[in-house]
Amino acid sequence: MAEGWRRLPMTDPLSPHARHTARIVLWYTLSKGLTLAIFGLVFNLYLYAEGYDRQFIGIINAMSAISSLIAAVPIGLLGDRIGQRPLLLITGFVNPLTMLGLALTNTAPVLIIFSLANGVIATMYWVSAIPLLAASTRPDRRVRLFALNSFLLWGAGSLGYLLGGQVVAAGARVLGESSRSVGPLRWGMLAVVVVGFLGAIPLPLLRHVPRARKPKSERAPYDVRLYLRLLGPDMLLTCGGGSVAGFVGLYLTLRFGMRPASLGTFLTISGLVGGGLVLLAPRVADKLGTTRAAIAMQAGGVPAILLLTLAPVQAASMAGELLRNGFRSMGDPVYNAFAMASVPAEQRATISGLYAVTWSIGFSLGPAVSGAIQQRAGFTPAFLAGACSMSAGVLLLWWFFQRGGRLANPHLLSAN
Repeated sequence: MAEGWRRLPMTDPLSPHARHTARIVLWYTLSKGLTLAIFGLVFNLYLYAEGYDRQFIGIINAMSAISSLIAAVPIGLLGDRIGQRPLLLITGFVNPLTMLGLALTNTAPVLIIFSLANGVIATMYWVSAIPLLAASTRPDRRVRLFALNSFLLWGAGSLGYLLGGQVVAAGARVLGESSRSVGPLRWGMLAVVVVGFLGAIPLPLLRHVPRARKPKSERAPYDVRLYLRLLGPDMLLTCGGGSVAGFVGLYLTLRFGMRPASLGTFLTISGLVGGGLVLLAPRVADKLGTTRAAIAMQAGGVPAILLLTLAPVQAASMAGELLRNGFRSMGDPVYNAFAMASVPAEQRATISGLYAVTWSIGFSLGPAVSGAIQQRAGFTPAFLAGACSMSAGVLLLWWFFQRGGRLANPHLLSAN
């Protein structure tokens, strides 16, 4: 990995500081992956320990997505106007503060407020990081750089599950309490804050990536039809993913009795497996083409969810999660390259912002509906509904961009 870090494929004669910029973005991505993993392991368990039911947990999980839905497009347009560097600086130093608020409160209204704030701030990362990386490499090398970014986010970042589990276990020993009680789980939440601040330290050294500014009369118009075809399937895919992803830890805990330390170890292994697979994504994209690879990897997540949900034994269910996470990890860099190649360069932050909108809809509606179904009928119907939503998204993606065995959109020929 160190050798790959030194040989990042991002030389651009118009961007002399691109390599420096990409390294800092990748460093922050690693810290973002660690914090997402710790938070994903601990937060729902923390809320459950505080006495909240699964329906409320689903609502809280939806809050950050709802605020992101409201803020994503304005933030995306702002990023295209002022550049992505200021947005990344804000999210780096403010996001840990919203996490601190979540860690130190147990009242429902305050949890909702901090979750809403967290969504707005976190959106700035998703809107800024991918366009910064896209500007730091040639189009023919973009999938490789995105694959490295995804490896750091979901692969190396999954070490946060192990770290979070060990922090919670240490808190349980020090406090003399169960690892499922509030005190030790709050230690895990505070670990999110510490790691987040450490990751933000190099961000002030981030340099501007020069951008070619076209006169307004020469800028490409927004293709509304293309945007709808890109965003509609993605909303269904994220809605299906949101119905499942945030509840995997709670599902394995309640169905099979896994403890936080064991769960953290498994989720770390899952992340490392996914991180290893993501490094294969450029080869798959070279072989199949970016569009075909994006569709195939999204489709692979559906049977993985079915295995996770319907397997009668713990080992098989865990295998389903490994597969689900693997397809998700491999699909991210290919799907990002697919999105970046589909619009003009000056619209990249805008499309990132709009993808944040579909993510917000999916990860607000998905968890909220899933939590309500779980409360009334259990995990199985909720997860199956998520698999159905993902299947519909895959079919639409195929219909819009590859039906009849050829690309249905000439704008994407350069990406394949």
